[in-house]
Amino acid sequence: MDVQVQGKEIRDAQVQSKEIMDAQVQRKEIMDVQVQGKKIRDAQVQSKEIMDVQVQGKEIRDAQVQSKEIMDVQVQGKKIRDAQVQSKEIMDVQGKEIRDAQVQSKEIMDAKVQRK
Repeated sequence: MDVQVQGKEIRDAQVQSKEIMDAQVQRKEIMDVQVQGKKIRDAQVQSKEIMDVQVQGKEIRDAQVQSKEIMDVQVQGKKIRDAQVQSKEIMDVQGKEIRDAQVQSKEIMDAKVQRK
């Protein structure tokens, strides 16, 4: 009887030992899943950081385009001002030529009047 009890106790201990080992395996699997979850979250953070950098890069490129457009407008404005100055200079010259022609015309008329 004692041998049978001891045998049962040994088998019970073996069962408990196996259950403990199974629990340890499950615990390790849970820890592995937690580690994988952390790796996934870290990868998501890195992915977001990469996207943020890409967005910043696009904003920088957009700002560069805007800066170039502003410079182009400034250049066009200078060309317009230069053209206005040239136009005024041409008008001044033409005005002087007209006045000179008027003076010459008057002198010719005066000369004709004096000959008569």
